[in-house]
Amino acid sequence: MRISRGTGIAGLGTMNNTSSSAVRRRLATAISSAIGTTTVALGCQGQVTVGGGGHGSGGQVNIAQGTASSSSSSSTVTSTGTLNPCAPAAGGDKTTACVPWPDPTTSTAVGSGTSGGVGGMSNAGGAGGAGNVPCPAPADAKFMFGACGVASVDGFGTYTNGTCCYPVTTACCSGRPFIVDERAVTAKVARGDDSWRSREAPRLDGLDARTRRALADAWLRDALLEHASIASFSRFALELLAVGAPSDLVDAAHAAASDEVAHARISFAMASAYAGTELGPGAFDFAGSVEVSSDLAVVAAKAVTEGCIGETLAAMQASEGLIDATDPVVRDALEIIARDESRHAQLAYRFVAWAVATGGDRVRAAVNEAFTRALEGPIAVPAGDELDLSAHGRARSALLRQSFEQTMVEVIGPAARTLSAVAQPS
Repeated sequence: MRISRGTGIAGLGTMNNTSSSAVRRRLATAISSAIGTTTVALGCQGQVTVGGGGHGSGGQVNIAQGTASSSSSSSTVTSTGTLNPCAPAAGGDKTTACVPWPDPTTSTAVGSGTSGGVGGMSNAGGAGGAGNVPCPAPADAKFMFGACGVASVDGFGTYTNGTCCYPVTTACCSGRPFIVDERAVTAKVARGDDSWRSREAPRLDGLDARTRRALADAWLRDALLEHASIASFSRFALELLAVGAPSDLVDAAHAAASDEVAHARISFAMASAYAGTELGPGAFDFAGSVEVSSDLAVVAAKAVTEGCIGETLAAMQASEGLIDATDPVVRDALEIIARDESRHAQLAYRFVAWAVATGGDRVRAAVNEAFTRALEGPIAVPAGDELDLSAHGRARSALLRQSFEQTMVEVIGPAARTLSAVAQPS
């Protein structure tokens, strides 16, 4: 059951000049092998129709039978023999996000207020006016948010009751996030930290300031997520011990955490090069403790969301970026990330298959529910298509949206059905 550490997706060769469909076929084959089956059906085992102009919502998924349907007023998604292809939201949603301010660990901001009234002959003067704490500018505020969930800060913040609230565009979290209370957590950005930079710099010649800024932002989001994945895999390794998982799964989880250290270094190095300043992660806030579950059903359900889906999509995202990338340093970085994320996805599927076989119907029900919840809702792809950065390894949102849809249909859906049918050993 040990995972091969070969080159390329699933150890099946390099990613150079590999099409999206070929990558999905390799992923499906590798995941099939990880689950322990000889074949996983590829493509649509029936008719799949995706209407334009929006994304589906409120779909119903029956994993055991492999059927799904979803509709909204502006689009229709129907499927026979596959799971809901889950058309993602185009570029993320506009919303408001708030952060505490002033930050007691980094800020010395002081509010200003009006003077108190003049005191009477025997009375004290009036109280001073309430302080008006200035919020950081949008360009600085983006460093106050974790990478996951906020793609861009779209305007100036408003200070209210100890927080600065900004209009933002949300984005998805591909890869394995560190989840606390159903929210992905990352470290904040530390400027001037070169301890995470260990890569050759990409080419900067011919790049204007706007392009460099966009590339720095994109790689910085990736870097913080890769950094958080170190924590996620470390916790996963502890949970594997807590549920009595086989030693090769524990070994693979620790190896994956080491991979994520390398990914974080790669991504911080890219972000720093494009930004023209050293960028690294600040202290990771674990709030004093890390929750480790010993409930096999809970751990398996988390592995579905964080690994089976998140890591599979991360492998596809890196692969899509690689297709049109021209900078050899960028290509090398994406090659490493795509290969490793594919292997991490295989690890998640292997563990879930073991958990279902070991835990029986209760674990199977939790796994089915986790797949259903993850596949029914819309998935936002990274926003920011004002510039075409495909030559620099950043695939356009429309391409990623289509790629994620097809990956749901051709890879994740069939694998989920296979996992639902895993039998307990007699």
